[in-house]
Amino acid sequence: PVVAIGNENHGNSSSPGNAYNAFSVGSVEKMSRNKTEVAFFSSGASLVFPGAEPNALVTKPDVVAPGVGVYCASTSGFSSYFSINGTSLATPLTGGAAALLLSARPELTAIQVRDALRNTAIPIIDSVFYPSSPNNFTGWGHIDAFNAALSFGPIFSDQPITSIVDSTSTASINVASKFGINPSSVLFHYAIGSSPTFDSLSMTFDSSMFFATSGRYKVAVPSQAIGTLIRFYISATDSGSFSYQSP
Repeated sequence: PVVAIGNENHGNSSSPGNAYNAFSVGSVEKMSRNKTEVAFFSSGASLVFPGAEPNALVTKPDVVAPGVGVYCASTSGFSSYFSINGTSLATPLTGGAAALLLSARPELTAIQVRDALRNTAIPIIDSVFYPSSPNNFTGWGHIDAFNAALSFGPIFSDQPITSIVDSTSTASINVASKFGINPSSVLFHYAIGSSPTFDSLSMTFDSSMFFATSGRYKVAVPSQAIGTLIRFYISATDSGSFSYQSP
């Protein structure tokens, strides 16, 4: 569970945000274009859990997200919005990041999601109060949902795009990996009708996105009679030897 660490100021924390297995979230605010600091109200503490493994001393919060002046829906009317502060605003942003990670990689465990969000967080330190990371003010740092999703190798856009141009059927998909996609590994596997046999075609790198070999890959599907069902999936491998395939 992703839980707010609370608004009791530093050195304190509130239940259930301070529970051992809670993924606790604190708040930060943007002080300037290049400076982000922990919000004055955001809680945090070094907590002792007797018998907890591997260490009894636990850092809280785990991560931080924007929690000052967050524009959101108001209960004052059906179409009312306002700005508000609190770790309760940072928490749903982090829960949404976890959901995005599970959307890209539904096979991940809760611990893998937690560790990915921790390990890719952008450290926020202060030379006097919290000079190292992780710490009990900003945890492992500011969440970075995209880099968290890239932790496990290739990710695919949610849905491939299919189209017919001049009687030619094409399929395309966006593939990304921070390790660098091996272009020759992006394959379109297809079966005609109810056939259990899948043939494979190499997809062509069409345009870049985020990284040099990440981006859109496309393929022309061999001509079939109108109304023919084509089942397919797409696979890719990156230079880190991580492989993945679309549903």
